[in-house]
Amino acid sequence: MKRCTVLRPNSFGTLGLRQAQRWHSYDKASLTREALLQKVEAGLGRDADGESLKVNPEAKTISTAAGDLPISPIFDPAWMQARRKTAKAAPGPPLGRFRRKLANNPFAQALATPIRRCPSSATSLPRYFLQDFELIKHPTSGAPWWAPGPLSFEHVQPMKRLDEAQANTIGNGHDGEAPAPEPMSAPVAGRKDNAIDSEKDVRRQRRAPITSYMLNRKLLVDMVGGPNKKYLAMLLAARSGMAIAPDSKTAVWREDMGDVLLQMMRQQATDALATRGNRLHEPKHKFIEPCANWKDVESVRLRGCVLWLPEKKKDVADQYATLDIEGAQYGKKMVVHNLHWLLGEREVQRLRDSAQLFRDGEIFVLKQWPSTSVMKLHLLLWRLHGYLAEPASSIDFLSTMRGANPELIQPEDWARPNKPSYNTPVFLIHDGGGTTFAYHCLEILGRYIYGIHNPYFYTGEVFEGGIPEMGRIYAKWIRDTVLEKGFPAQRRNHDGTISIMLGGWSLGGLLSMEVARQLADDDVVRVSGILMIDSIYPGNEEDTSSDEASTDRDGLTQNQILSRRCMAEAVRMVRQWRLPEWPGRLYNRRPRVVLLRAKEYVPTKDGRIVGLDLNREDDLLGWGDYDEEMFCDVLDVDGHHFDMFAFERIDAMTKSIKKGLDRLEECSQMMMFSDSW
Repeated sequence: MKRCTVLRPNSFGTLGLRQAQRWHSYDKASLTREALLQKVEAGLGRDADGESLKVNPEAKTISTAAGDLPISPIFDPAWMQARRKTAKAAPGPPLGRFRRKLANNPFAQALATPIRRCPSSATSLPRYFLQDFELIKHPTSGAPWWAPGPLSFEHVQPMKRLDEAQANTIGNGHDGEAPAPEPMSAPVAGRKDNAIDSEKDVRRQRRAPITSYMLNRKLLVDMVGGPNKKYLAMLLAARSGMAIAPDSKTAVWREDMGDVLLQMMRQQATDALATRGNRLHEPKHKFIEPCANWKDVESVRLRGCVLWLPEKKKDVADQYATLDIEGAQYGKKMVVHNLHWLLGEREVQRLRDSAQLFRDGEIFVLKQWPSTSVMKLHLLLWRLHGYLAEPASSIDFLSTMRGANPELIQPEDWARPNKPSYNTPVFLIHDGGGTTFAYHCLEILGRYIYGIHNPYFYTGEVFEGGIPEMGRIYAKWIRDTVLEKGFPAQRRNHDGTISIMLGGWSLGGLLSMEVARQLADDDVVRVSGILMIDSIYPGNEEDTSSDEASTDRDGLTQNQILSRRCMAEAVRMVRQWRLPEWPGRLYNRRPRVVLLRAKEYVPTKDGRIVGLDLNREDDLLGWGDYDEEMFCDVLDVDGHHFDMFAFERIDAMTKSIKKGLDRLEECSQMMMFSDSW
């Protein structure tokens, strides 16, 4: 079996620059005047007479065959001592019972991991509660693939046998006093050199440079492998720079990734439990102690969690259970792991076949022994609990993951996603297919971006009132979002309103005009600009439908079928839509518009021109019949109408959208000081 290698930036031809080390700390003993002087003199060598060159730090001279000469400042021990940083001393063992308990508590260790963000659920949590995924190269094809990272499985298996003398250092308190953790880096006695070499070959040298994180829930991992590719694209949505090559965005994600990851965690947990249960040295129950009943659990020292193998599997809590220990000062509540549910029947049978300890009895206590591998085993079991846990209502979870309307697509600053903003936020409305997937693929735009998708995408319902009804509903949603307490826009206009910008691809640009008209007299929201992304003027009498609105379902996925159904309904509504009018004073309150225009025609099999390209040669795409002065700028972008958001065009498309939004910002500021505002 060929091993996979992590995907490095230069694997796809990007620049492999080596970053210089910015600082280095030195041991305190190496920074004394004597040590520095000895090091300098050792590097000077000998003079022509064969005598060692000597440095006089007081006179700041160096002895040579020609006499004493002044030394360079870089050879001055005093200068070197002042420039170099002393390394901090290694932390000592935790003192005090509480500190020792805290250092050996797996839940405290989980909360102490660095904060990372899940782009699919927009959740920032300690890294332990997320699953890492790395980009690797396929061993045969060399193509990029997503694979589970090592954080869940590192150091679960013991690297060396613990010192048997530690068993006698356990305190005699009721709770079982744990000794301070000992360093586990000492070499194993009796190990052969070839065993060490083979272990080094297997051990990973470094983490993959391209890593993304996802909430540790099987339900979410299965959604990424489902028909909706939105969540897969979001794994790299917040990543940019030289490490992200174009081929990285087409990395393969296994459809059964959720089951593969579950089996990996179960196998690792089973192997670790079997290793701890097959102890050959005394005491036999050093790490796992069987109990005849639940009352006996209270007398176990170093209690960690309960491993439960109930004979009667019916009417037993699967997801979460705890055991309360009366009179305990620490560890009053213990986690109970139902191994039949946690590991699955196949792994439970393998555990019993591998370890004699688990063949008899139902209740076992996994102790909190002060070692890295035991700590990691506790964390892995609890991680499995979270991975398999199902919310009270799967429907509520799915609706949350699909996002409310509007949904936040991008914060202004990914490092501080809740940061208030003084830039104008943008609401991008779905295209004719009803989804906001294309907007999720964009790179960082540097402002708050919200998306509005078709609420009837899955149900197939229609808007009886057509586009005006959609405009009223979407305008209300936008207004309610702006009124929310956590809305990031802080800057208000002189009349108390908050400025926003609208936009959208194709149908989204038309809907933006309708929504802007609905909000023209609003006392809360002021639409300052509209970004139209290849939105065609709908006033022509010719057929404006396209092949994408076809109802032919042969060879299509479920999402494609739903998208084409929405598109067919959009074509019907556009044909019946009457463009909004801005009479009287409203004309001056109409927001300015920037148009992004595709350069190319949609390719067809018979060479005909589809309705979307009837005005392709017109710089205004036909909007001159509506108002020749409606656009403050028109920007040409590569591609045709349907591949503007193709993965290979995302970088250029992001730059064009950012430029268009900045241009709208300039126009809105000019209007802000005009008399009409």
